[in-house]
Amino acid sequence: MPAATLPISLANNPRLSSWFAFLDADSIEVRTGKVEIGQGIVTALLQIASDALGLDPRTLSICSGTTADGPNESYTAGSLSIEVGGAAMRLVCTEIRTLFALAAAHRLRVAPEEVEMQDGAFVSAHSPDTFTYFDLRSSVDLGRDYGGLPPLADPGLRWVGSALPRLDLERKLRGEGFVHDLRVPGMTHARVIRPPRAGAVLAHADVAALKALRGVSDVVVDGSFVAVCAAREYDAVRAQEQAGAHLQWSAGHSLPLPGSLDDHLRSLATTDTTIRATGDGASSAPSGTLRARYLRPYLAHASIGTCCALAVPEGEALVLYTHSQGVYPLRGAVATVLNLPKEAITVVHGHGAGCYGHNGADDVALEAALVARATGRPVRLCWSRAEEFAWAPVSTAMAVDIEAAADDAGRVIYWREAATSATHTARPGWGGEGVNLLAASQLARPFAPGPVFDAPLEPNGGGGVRNIVPIYAFENTHIAFRFATAPPLRVSAFRSLGAHANVFAIESMLNELASAKRMCPLELRLANLQDPRGRRVLEAVAKDAGWDGRRQGNGDWGWGIGFGRYKNKSAYFAAVVEVEVTHRLRVRKVTAAVDCGLVVNPDGAINQIEGGILQAISCTLKEAVQWDAEGISSRDWEAYPILRFDEVPELNVRLIGVSSDPPVGVGECAMGPIAGAIANAIAHATGLRAREMPVTFERLTALAG
Repeated sequence: MPAATLPISLANNPRLSSWFAFLDADSIEVRTGKVEIGQGIVTALLQIASDALGLDPRTLSICSGTTADGPNESYTAGSLSIEVGGAAMRLVCTEIRTLFALAAAHRLRVAPEEVEMQDGAFVSAHSPDTFTYFDLRSSVDLGRDYGGLPPLADPGLRWVGSALPRLDLERKLRGEGFVHDLRVPGMTHARVIRPPRAGAVLAHADVAALKALRGVSDVVVDGSFVAVCAAREYDAVRAQEQAGAHLQWSAGHSLPLPGSLDDHLRSLATTDTTIRATGDGASSAPSGTLRARYLRPYLAHASIGTCCALAVPEGEALVLYTHSQGVYPLRGAVATVLNLPKEAITVVHGHGAGCYGHNGADDVALEAALVARATGRPVRLCWSRAEEFAWAPVSTAMAVDIEAAADDAGRVIYWREAATSATHTARPGWGGEGVNLLAASQLARPFAPGPVFDAPLEPNGGGGVRNIVPIYAFENTHIAFRFATAPPLRVSAFRSLGAHANVFAIESMLNELASAKRMCPLELRLANLQDPRGRRVLEAVAKDAGWDGRRQGNGDWGWGIGFGRYKNKSAYFAAVVEVEVTHRLRVRKVTAAVDCGLVVNPDGAINQIEGGILQAISCTLKEAVQWDAEGISSRDWEAYPILRFDEVPELNVRLIGVSSDPPVGVGECAMGPIAGAIANAIAHATGLRAREMPVTFERLTALAG
């Protein structure tokens, strides 16, 4: 297979030995650069490897996310772990099986095509002998690149498609296995002293006074980076709280007061580009054209557990335990800051609280590394809840302006769309230049962040432009992107990137058109959708939900539909959401249908979809970052509420894909369609069209006048 057509994970890591190893006389390990962040991906990758090798998964182990061993698969992001990482794993393990089948044919004295696999061994009907991978290990050199050999001894699918229990859950359920739980001899606890506001520079530090604080063993000062260490975590936290009296800072810079979200987004300077235009772009809007502006606020990751890292110095080398989603890019960034060769740093992924995007995990890892290098001691460093909200990257706010018109049959004949967004991609190592880590800019020898840009649509779906192009077959379209290069807050990746706002706007406008034409929202969508898989998903969810386009909302109850295909090339997702509007606003039921092609682990896929639905509900109804001149002010759960356990709705998810279609990721497909379906359900119940997230009861009351 030509390198250009290989999955990028394999094209970048062609050496077979980076994916597969014999650990001892009876242990085989497969290796992946993708990491477990709560999505069950490591279990699914083991299932893929097991089927490709013809081995029971109980006879294999899997190593995930370490720069000491395994391929460099960059980030675990974009719902690409199965689509790209899984495809690479399948090809590699198939090639390894073929190499061992060739070796078995030689030992069995039969033609290669006569070799079969049976219970994990290579056999032939023409020989009584059997050979295992271990029997043949000396006959196969895996220190070679993938060559695309025609496969031999295909065992077929046995484990792919089954609900193999998650490998990571047992330890987690016992409260073990997290980075936060790691302890090593001689370890100290560290806390960073934050500046009073962004841009503030340390003018003076009374180091002697800091060292005199109870329990403090070390103080690290490097430019404006200040950290205290103690043998007991409580003493480190207490010292962090008391340190302000012994530090003097310059004024820094204040943030612009936000005002309304709409005014704020209109105030941002943008660079404008046309993404796509079809039909007569110069035509004027026909009569009956609807115009609307849809808004999404800045969003925090809001993981239940805060970020943590452990840095262990080993002479001039360093081992860094982290829940980063990109161990290799993080290694490069940390090596740059510490002025060390990359090979001197080993980054090992450990489980964290879960984050689909770029939170503070990479920042805290660099901070732990800086303190460990300065003190020569192993350092465990955690952030507080307030630090997590105030200093981790957030997801950028967005606005989407749409003008649209439809004919009497519901076909959209005019569509003008423009999305405003800052970057969604400022991870460490992104763009190949600069260091996108918080502490790097605060050092005496500071490092500038990387270039600011939006990811293009190809190859992986873009950032702010993700799903900006409707999947429907609209006529006469013009789609533009307004890129804001200097937002007031530090922004980066968040689950689904721009798809959350873009699909929310598209699906909301479709319902507004349906209402104007007195059409069923489902019928209008089907009138504009040519993709047969998309149509099947919509029809399936309508059947499962008992959809009736003539049913009226009653003021207290309503339902709405939402649909999308993530990145317009990944999983199809459709949902019917039922809402309750009484003294509060609540989603009470969600029915969803998903086509993600071949399903590797149905239990894991449904878990991911259900989790995505719940996060989408939370973001759409509750969440918004608040800030003032000093910085982010929403620093606790009261100021930044998320969905509660007693607000979890009834969830019904059905997978309707066929196994002949390649597998694609499901982790982010729900965000935009659920947001649109909620707004549509509220409009159905109350007649009030909410166009700004979060959609709160107070906002609905204001709309009602």
